[in-house]
Amino acid sequence: MGESKDPYDRQKLAIDKHAADNAFELNEEHALFYDGGVSGTVPLALRPAWKRLLDYYQSRSIYIVIFEDCTRFARDLVVQEHCFAELIANG
Repeated sequence: MGESKDPYDRQKLAIDKHAADNAFELNEEHALFYDGGVSGTVPLALRPAWKRLLDYYQSRSIYIVIFEDCTRFARDLVVQEHCFAELIANG
């Protein structure tokens, strides 16, 4: 599998590029919350990386969360909106 086809590498490159292009500083230790092998159709509440992201987000002053694209966040628009509201409500 080439680098560009590996989901983790592809997402990390996209996020790193967006952060660099917009002068965002990433905390490399926690910069990428990735659920390898978990389908995008699995509800976010059941994904381990979503839980880690919420814990991290709630325990720090985080103002920006970057996703490679909205389908990495959730495949369903209603789920995206619900989870976006959850981030806002918790931070």
